[in-house]
Amino acid sequence: IFRMAAIDLIDAYEYLSEALERLEKSSFPESKEIKQYFKPVSMYMKQGLAAVGVEQFTPVKHVPYVSNPGCDLIHTIQTTDKEKEGLIAEVEKAGWRSTLPTDSTQKEILRNAKVSVFERLEK
Repeated sequence: IFRMAAIDLIDAYEYLSEALERLEKSSFPESKEIKQYFKPVSMYMKQGLAAVGVEQFTPVKHVPYVSNPGCDLIHTIQTTDKEKEGLIAEVEKAGWRSTLPTDSTQKEILRNAKVSVFERLEK
């Protein structure tokens, strides 16, 4: 039950963050007023997630994708550099995990991060 509730809160927080980003780019006069309501709600949601032991995480770039738990491959980026093949090129979207235990390899992944990985062009 906790996992499902945490994922629902993560979804709500991410939707609200996306709405704030769009409002930031919007030219409508009401956007500023709406942002004033959404920003505190977003802040409280992130604080609530932290209070129940949930944190956002961003995988390290330029490390092997296969040895980095909690990542979903969503794109590949072409490279001619043999050394880069299979390494995380970009983090497209951060993931979410439990804050405990303190050992990062033991934390429960609630939502995988979305990453792009280098793929070598064959010559």
